[in-house]
Amino acid sequence: MYGYGGDFEYEFTGAGLSTGLLYLKVPNQNIDEDSFRQRYDSLSIRANWTATDRLTFAGEYLYQSRPGTHPRGWFLKGAYQWTKTRWSPEFSYRYAHFDGDDLSTSGNEAFETAAYGSTDYGYWVQGEISGGYPLENSNLKSHMLRIQLWPTKQLKLNVIYYDFTLDQPNISGDPVGSTNWGDEVNMTANYSISGDWTLNGVFGWLVPGEAAKNWTGGDKTWVYGMIYVSFSL
Repeated sequence: MYGYGGDFEYEFTGAGLSTGLLYLKVPNQNIDEDSFRQRYDSLSIRANWTATDRLTFAGEYLYQSRPGTHPRGWFLKGAYQWTKTRWSPEFSYRYAHFDGDDLSTSGNEAFETAAYGSTDYGYWVQGEISGGYPLENSNLKSHMLRIQLWPTKQLKLNVIYYDFTLDQPNISGDPVGSTNWGDEVNMTANYSISGDWTLNGVFGWLVPGEAAKNWTGGDKTWVYGMIYVSFSL
């Protein structure tokens, strides 16, 4: 996929507020010999507000336009950190919504995912199981609760809970008869071995809802685990 656009950012330093405005245009293009991507325009506005040294808020709203349809995607997030408490726990809540395609209409109302960021766990790839495999940031609604802990300067822990529902009862155009995808929990650990090396561990499990059961034809709990080492210059 290719496209072009521009991004404008402005900070209200005294108020602790940073804002951004993004425009992206993606023209008609063939992804491969079997798939075609229809042109669309995207316009988003975002803001991050540091209300106090412990309390922060963030949000973004993105409007897309392509012939006949106008999908939307947006999120709101709040976080609070107890900086003077042992392990400096931070609690956050995030709600995200991405429009899905209504199969009863001729147009495609699904939000188009252009690219993912990877700055932190759980935000743009939502769920190590769901977001890494069957679901993208399209046709999805999610509630996320997250606790971050810093037992030491070298070790960071995360516990993340998701309540996933589909905006429309289908997966990539396949009807699944329900919008209840399921509940997922992720646990992560990042240990800084040195300034350049980090040891990372991830474990997750998903209790499937009716949509996931109908899509896979099974009702077993999904389990996922990974250990890897990263190096940065």
